[in-house]
Amino acid sequence: MALMEKLHRALAGLSRGGFDRHLCRDFLLVALVMGMGVLCCITFWQAGEARASRIHMEEVVSTYSSQVSGVNASACRAVEAGQTSEVMQDIAGKAQDYGLRVEAGGKHLYGDGSGEVYEMKLMGSWQRTAGFLEHLQPKDALLGIRMLQMKGTEGQVETELQVKIFTK
Repeated sequence: MALMEKLHRALAGLSRGGFDRHLCRDFLLVALVMGMGVLCCITFWQAGEARASRIHMEEVVSTYSSQVSGVNASACRAVEAGQTSEVMQDIAGKAQDYGLRVEAGGKHLYGDGSGEVYEMKLMGSWQRTAGFLEHLQPKDALLGIRMLQMKGTEGQVETELQVKIFTK
């Protein structure tokens, strides 16, 4: 309460044209201490925010590190861009294992930001073609069928398909 009285007297003295050095000094000292207190609060708040941000980043990195090994070990995952031709050879070999004749196996059509698209033409019986398409998934690669056309010719099925191999 004494501080408020001193402040009131100092302001009253200034309004009358007087100047009390001791009161002004006390007022400036109080203002300086309050300003430093506000700066300390702001600094502690920013430090807390930085600490929370660092903890969040560590959690994200830890989560990513624990999940990346699981994704890379999964059977269906995006492959490296240089591995797409190997995946297509694997698919063509699987088609031959099903007794299908591979007329055009692995013609590269185009690539987009997420993968490479290849075209295949196969010839064989309906049962063998259906079995191949049902078990199309090669080892360690994520695929998508972009287009599938089938035509029956003399007891055989001519199949044309476009396969997208997703890349990292």
